Parts: sequence; C-alpha cells; structure tokens
Amino acid sequence: MGIIDTNVWLQNDSSPNEICKHLVDEFPKMRPNSIYQLLQYHGMYKDSSQTKRDVESLVSENIWSKGKAIFERFHGLWKGPDIPVYIFPLHAGGLFHRTQDTKSGLAFRDKLFLFVRPGISLKELTAVFIHEYHHVCRLACVKEDEKDFTLLDRMVMEGLAEHAVKTYLGKDYLAKWTHLYSDEQLQHFWEKYLKENIQLKRIERKHDQLLLGKSPYPKMLGYGVGYFLVKQKNNLKIKKTFAIPSEVFYLQETEKG
Repeated sequence: MGIIDTNVWLQNDSSPNEICKHLVDEFPKMRPNSIYQLLQYHGMYKDSSQTKRDVESLVSENIWSKGKAIFERFHGLWKGPDIPVYIFPLHAGGLFHRTQDTKSGLAFRDKLFLFVRPGISLKELTAVFIHEYHHVCRLACVKEDEKDFTLLDRMVMEGLAEHAVKTYLGKDYLAKWTHLYSDEQLQHFWEKYLKENIQLKRIERKHDQLLLGKSPYPKMLGYGVGYFLVKQKNNLKIKKTFAIPSEVFYLQETEKG
C-alpha cells in the first residue's frame, strides 16, 4: 500500500466532505462528515482558499514522493505492516500533540494519516512518520483490543514512538512535549497524578484528562511522563519496542533518583 495519491484527490476537489467520501471503506461504520470530524480533531485542514494554496505548495515540494521514500525505508527496515498512508494539509490550529508548526498525525492498526504544512523539512516529515508508524507497528504486535488499553499502555506507546524519533533523527526532532518539564517534575507528576491511575481505560473520563493534561492537570501530562518512563530504560532496540510490555516501564520506588 504505502503512500496514497491524495494529492490527486485534493487537486480535483479539496472539499473535506468530498475527500472523506474516498475514506468510507477505511471507516465502514462512519459517514464522511463524521470521518472529517475525527480527522479534523487530529489536524486535518478546514476548507478555505488557503487550502488550495497549501495543496499547490505541497505538490511543488514533492511531499508525496518524499513520503513514499520514507515509507519504503522504514517499512523495509522495521518489517512493519503494509498499510495505506494518507497525507493531507495541516489545519493552522490543528496539532495538539506534536510541534504546532508543521505536522501532526493519526495512527490506526491498519492505516495512518499525516497532516503537514508547506515548508516542512524532510527530517520533520520523517519524524512525524516515524512516530505514527511506530504506533502502527506496536499495535500490530500487541494482542489486546485497543479498547482494553490502559493509561499506562497509552503513555508508553507515546514514549516509545518518540524514543524511535530520537534514535533515528536525534533529540532536535523530538516533540515539544518531551521537554516541557524537568525529570524532577516528571517524577513528581508520576507519583502525584499517575501512579495510582495507570489501569484507567479510555472510556473513563479521567483517562484523557491525565493523558493529555487537561485542566487542572499539567499540560501533556501523560505524554511527557510516558517519555520519561521510557528514558529510564537503557539500550532499547527499536524492533523490540514494538512488543515490549508496558508494565516493563512501571517506575518502582527503588528506581527513584
């Protein structure tokens, strides 16, 4: 599968409703407008005259060709799932879990979406792909249904994805939420907010409050602590992180300091 030629769709008709009609087979239980609401929440563009200019710029920057090369590299390197990857322009205010400048993404077990802005560098494009494709590879290796994932599972998944980014691209390409707080603060957050709540499921309201750091909790709480937990383990091999149990990263009392 790999990179889908969404550039052709966008050049023919960039209306979100028309675009999402192409995706009904990917989301068989959802209507196009519901698909768009989901994708927009994670960064997909809003319909405007700016969208047409963004599409033209992304086409001229060969984003789809660059994406294909990145997919081929990591699909071969990681022996990961051969899934469709959809690239769309990024909405100006759409990104909530990576840098707010150029990119966002959304991963499922069987597909992946990238939302990017004109001017994105090759390494930034690679960073968002690595992060999201690591999710895909991990989802393919764990046996649980996603509805059974715990808060710890989600935190560790985000932390491991950024560990992969750092491994291939270096710390300069880590998401901003990886360095919002000091290690001392993250240790404190783990003890105060998360340690006793790691078994929460996504259907429970407090799960997303803690994971995303919604008020009154610190911003990006679960994401930041997830990366902190992953950092405590040395010599993590990327391929092994696809299947390593989340419980391995539970921070014991003896690990403090």
